[in-house]
Amino acid sequence: MDKSKTYLFTVNTDIFPEWVSELEEASDNLMFSRMERPMRLFLRIERMKEVPFKRGEFEVSLPEEVLRMIKKEAERG
Repeated sequence: MDKSKTYLFTVNTDIFPEWVSELEEASDNLMFSRMERPMRLFLRIERMKEVPFKRGEFEVSLPEEVLRMIKKEAERG
């Protein structure tokens, strides 16, 4: 893999678990998100290369309409 470039992947771990596992292991930076009802988005940072970061899960405060758009795109894929 070309290390001079940055690549961003967003993947549903239910679809290709073996492939996703390989990507997770190779990633310098690794974040997970999840949604719960009623329209709440959470982010957890697992790994960040050479920068300090806060551990734990945090709610992402986005307007409900933005969360609905994100959900619609996720379901479409």
